[in-house]
Amino acid sequence: MKKVLKLSTTRWLVLHSCVTRYLESPQSFLGFFRTQVRDDPKDKDAQKILNDLSNPFTNAYMHFLDYAIGYFNEFNAIFQGKGILIHKLASSSKLLMKKLCQNFLKPEELGRIGSVNVMHPSNQVSDQLFHEFVVRKLF
Repeated sequence: MKKVLKLSTTRWLVLHSCVTRYLESPQSFLGFFRTQVRDDPKDKDAQKILNDLSNPFTNAYMHFLDYAIGYFNEFNAIFQGKGILIHKLASSSKLLMKKLCQNFLKPEELGRIGSVNVMHPSNQVSDQLFHEFVVRKLF
């Protein structure tokens, strides 16, 4: 029997474990909310969650979150200590940007992460390369 995860005051920190739990068994979540809606048709929250979980994009979104949240948790962990770490903010932020941008920017553009126009198509990897990367990383 698995422990039931609950929201905490630091919701961001527990989000990754919730996403991972969902990805382990999405059908269990669907089954639970189908039962809840069947047993209590007036439960609008359960109906909304069931609708969201039934959306085919939800699974893709969960895979994206599973991949991306690790970067943010790593960044967040730096600032969870008791010491003063303001001097690490700029370098840690730049490293986070570099890790995120490696997913869609050309490698030669990562070196100038603070000044590169990430929206300009000439700085981005091609759609085919991006698709291959996403499939390799997420699945």
